[in-house]
Amino acid sequence: MGTVNPPLPTGPSGFAYNTDTTPYVMQYNLNVQREIVGGTVLSVGYVGSHGVHQLTQIEQNPPQLVVINGVDYLGSLVNGKITGNPRINPNLSVFTDFAPIATTRYNSLQTTLNRRFARNVQAQIAYTYSRCVDDGSFWASYNTNTAATVENPYNMAYDKGVCSYDVTHTLRASALWALPFHGNRFANGWQISGIVTANTGLPYNISDGIDQVGYTSSGTPRPNYISGCQVQTGFVNEWFNPACFALQTPGTFGDTGRDTGRGPNFGTTDLAVLKDTKITESLRAQFRAEFFNIGNHQNLNLPASAVFTSSGVNAAAGTITSIVGTARQIQFALKLVF
Repeated sequence: MGTVNPPLPTGPSGFAYNTDTTPYVMQYNLNVQREIVGGTVLSVGYVGSHGVHQLTQIEQNPPQLVVINGVDYLGSLVNGKITGNPRINPNLSVFTDFAPIATTRYNSLQTTLNRRFARNVQAQIAYTYSRCVDDGSFWASYNTNTAATVENPYNMAYDKGVCSYDVTHTLRASALWALPFHGNRFANGWQISGIVTANTGLPYNISDGIDQVGYTSSGTPRPNYISGCQVQTGFVNEWFNPACFALQTPGTFGDTGRDTGRGPNFGTTDLAVLKDTKITESLRAQFRAEFFNIGNHQNLNLPASAVFTSSGVNAAAGTITSIVGTARQIQFALKLVF
């Protein structure tokens, strides 16, 4: 009878047992406020933060690193198959866990123009211009189209890029208008309010789609970028151009940066009509008609980011097949307040 070799021990994604540091964030800001006209205040400020010892996932038993002519190799092509180098501990297989090794930096300019309620109108507009950079933010990711694990455990600088939740421009505007109708219960108590939301897209990680490194626990590595190629196209069926990328040499890392893709912008307008009616001294009725995404604006999701498959170029690369947010929704409500 033949001999069956049992699989090597492996570890699920957990937390580093010997962790003796606590993640923390330092926050700082400087704001200036000025009342420019009666009841209207302008605020302009710098807001920043620095995260230290942030948790991110890393392979603790990677293939051994071999450097040839200044290039890092974690594997090679053997009999037509990409095979990883022997692991640091050859008696163990994949061991990924979360460790407090990542650093984040956030810087922003935040402005707000706020008008207090006067002459039946209250309004506010806020704008933020910001940038967030880290070298491993999966633990706190707001989108799933980013790297799950530090790609090169021997050099975390390789993963330095924008945070997976980085949004460059954010605009919010809201207003409430108490309609100046008087005379009877039907005319009194009407209000109209609205909120406009707009922001630029989230980043995403463009990947090989296959394990070109021979590094089975890192997800899929990133490809090489073809210099001078225009990546962003902006079409639903091809948000980025897959032809701008090529597979790197087997066993090596590509030169495309982490989270270099940028998804579609997001925008929506919500509107509400309210009517308060006094019935008695202690009882009133409130009617609400609410319209979410009243313009029925279609907000696109992130594109498929894997460029290749085992048989060649991924036909789905760059395509967007879903939306985020909701289509137009209308709801009515009536409640008694007492």
